[in-house]
Amino acid sequence: MPFHLKVFSILLGVTLLVELVASNLFFGWDKDHPNYFIYNGFLLPEMLVYAWFYHRIIHIKPVKTGIVIVSALFILQNLYTFFILSGFYKWNAYLYLVSAVFATLIVVCYYFELLLSDQYVRLSKHSEFWIATGMLVFYTCQIPFFGSLNYLLEHKSKLIPVLFASIEYIDALMYGAFAYAYLCILWKPQQKYK
Repeated sequence: MPFHLKVFSILLGVTLLVELVASNLFFGWDKDHPNYFIYNGFLLPEMLVYAWFYHRIIHIKPVKTGIVIVSALFILQNLYTFFILSGFYKWNAYLYLVSAVFATLIVVCYYFELLLSDQYVRLSKHSEFWIATGMLVFYTCQIPFFGSLNYLLEHKSKLIPVLFASIEYIDALMYGAFAYAYLCILWKPQQKYK
């Protein structure tokens, strides 16, 4: 298995641990303290691994440079948000909105390179394509959700539980695509990766 897919699988394991700890804090023993700090603390490393992953598989130099620049700006934005603007324990939907836009843009750049490639790629067996597809589905749905979340929270909308439930289903679609991506590796052991 290529190194970038190994690193991505480690990210998936860490994501599972984060979700288990965060849901335990939310539904379990500590209902008085929100679990925002767990998600806030995980957002930056998650987005940096995504950036690194796509930096490894995209070969268009301006896009690779753009990924590095946007990653640096994302680090600065996170530091500013957590230490100056809102703090580590407060939910900031706009930070998640920016991360969703960032993830969507790098996936679109990957698709663009794939479309322009001279090499034939069988998409049904291409792991990186399925990871990108899962991310595209999830993060494009996150953009309108996080773009309107602060407004909905401020107005105590009854739509919020429905939106959170729909995000769970979209999350399942993304992880289903990720699982398929790793099954592609099992189904084609003779093929060499770059």
